[in-house]
Amino acid sequence: MTSRDYASDADFFLARQFIIDSYARFGWMYNWGQERWDIQRYTLRTPDELAHGRVWAEYIRFWEADGRIVGIAHPEEGGDLWLEVDPGFRHLEDEMIAWGERHRCPGRREDQPFSMYVLADDVFRQEVLEQRGWQRREVVAHLRRNPMTGGLPEGPTADGYTVRSIDLTTDEDSEVEHLSVGHRSATSALVR
Repeated sequence: MTSRDYASDADFFLARQFIIDSYARFGWMYNWGQERWDIQRYTLRTPDELAHGRVWAEYIRFWEADGRIVGIAHPEEGGDLWLEVDPGFRHLEDEMIAWGERHRCPGRREDQPFSMYVLADDVFRQEVLEQRGWQRREVVAHLRRNPMTGGLPEGPTADGYTVRSIDLTTDEDSEVEHLSVGHRSATSALVR
């Protein structure tokens, strides 16, 4: 088991693949989606780096086992601490959080408390944070899941719109890529 700093652009793509693969290991979006990793790097962080010289990559740390990534600690816009972790290596979270506490991203305002989002049913991470002296705050976001068994629910749609499943069986003009482009575009429009 080793840990190391983000070293090059190659690490961006290693982290990206780890995030993609982690979905299958967890069975749902416990870690970020790959598009969020892309948005953070190419949409949110680049203007800050160009304007202020604050390099996002300087605040990323990898944990590896047998040469493969099993955890990543990193900031998001505003400096919140995020962990991407393999489900078999959650025991590393205390060490990852300790590293994050010592390496706060400079994008954080002085009057802004250091924070981390935790899912309501993630008792393990809640206990790790409480043992480290963190305090619970109010609910600040909602993450909803809908199992894709049984099809899409019926309901009205606005004129000119349809709701349908993504076709994951075709490699031509990947619908997943179209979804990512749409998500990046919407997010980019919201943060400008």
